[in-house]
Amino acid sequence: MVTAFHDQIEKPNANTDIGILNCLGCLLADTGYLEESLKVRSSLVKYFQGSDNLVALQAALGNQALILEAQGDLNGAMVVFKEEERIYRQLNALNSLAIVLRNQARIMRACGDLDGAMALNKEEEQICRSVGNLNGLQSSLAGQALVLKARGDLDGAMALFKEQERICRQLGDLDDLSSSFCNQAWILRDCGDLDGALALLKDSEPIKRQLGDVEGLAISLANRAFLLKEMGRTQEALPFAEEAHWLAATHGYITLVKRTEPILNAVRQAALSTGPSGSSAATPTVSASAPPSPPREPTIPELRESATTALKRGLWEAAETHLEKLLQQGEPVETVAPDLITALLNAHETLSPATVTRVETLLAQLDSAGHATLVTQLRRQHASKLAPPKKPWWKVW
Repeated sequence: MVTAFHDQIEKPNANTDIGILNCLGCLLADTGYLEESLKVRSSLVKYFQGSDNLVALQAALGNQALILEAQGDLNGAMVVFKEEERIYRQLNALNSLAIVLRNQARIMRACGDLDGAMALNKEEEQICRSVGNLNGLQSSLAGQALVLKARGDLDGAMALFKEQERICRQLGDLDDLSSSFCNQAWILRDCGDLDGALALLKDSEPIKRQLGDVEGLAISLANRAFLLKEMGRTQEALPFAEEAHWLAATHGYITLVKRTEPILNAVRQAALSTGPSGSSAATPTVSASAPPSPPREPTIPELRESATTALKRGLWEAAETHLEKLLQQGEPVETVAPDLITALLNAHETLSPATVTRVETLLAQLDSAGHATLVTQLRRQHASKLAPPKKPWWKVW
């Protein structure tokens, strides 16, 4: 793909379709081709630096900085974020300014400058409250909570994460809701509630899979593996650690690889030292050059558990995903369809023809399998959303 656009990327000019290059950069980044995406982003930055289009320039700078950060070049990313901030202040673009302050705070936190990070997150919060930006507000609260957690103020951090969760539910923001679950899980873990922490991590994973968030999924899986190891459940932890490392390594998240690799090493050593039946074994380590393990499909019991959790929490789309997978893996329709119908009807405020067709298909499958009574019960239960069954068009004499 990059080869096809080589000339436009290397030397963009007035005849270059900048919109296509921008879409190409997004596509490459979203699919994990960070180095290739960085080439496109850097080319766009150079192009717009020679123009008067500050709006386009700041967008290109922001994307370039995010890729540099993902690749572990925090200093390079901060330099670019600072230039982006200068442009936003010049344009008085407050919502965008809040975002770049959040990005800078994240880097400062990673570098250990907690006071600097807190100051930026508080300025972000002030801006978001002044313009009524709830999405930015929940992010600013999460940033402050992470600083409080790093300082050891677990109660203060949990209070802010809970407020973030409330806002995310209000907005229907599944992505940041999942991140909030992860952060709350680590506070529960630090307080000794390992079971509560594991439950929240299980809630986070299906959302990341549903959204196709590769980086977030890898983090969630690595966290789950780490916690399971701490609980002495190393055999359970191993596939999660392997998938987390595989995702980070194959999608170019260099910073994340540095986090997942030690977890994978530790889990593999612990799993091999005990063995499936508790016997001792050799404990080889995993090097950065070792081929990453292939991704792992969740088992039927895991899918059932994830679906049940999603249904309890009202995460309808996540529940729908897991229940559909259960059907694909041969689970009886009568055990899956009732919950799947509930998820389908609640996941969408306005039912599309495709959703209605899917629900009616499930009801027909139940009827064909000899569960007419169950079909009647489901139609009564969801009468406000389901149309009554159509009567035959022919006339009965």
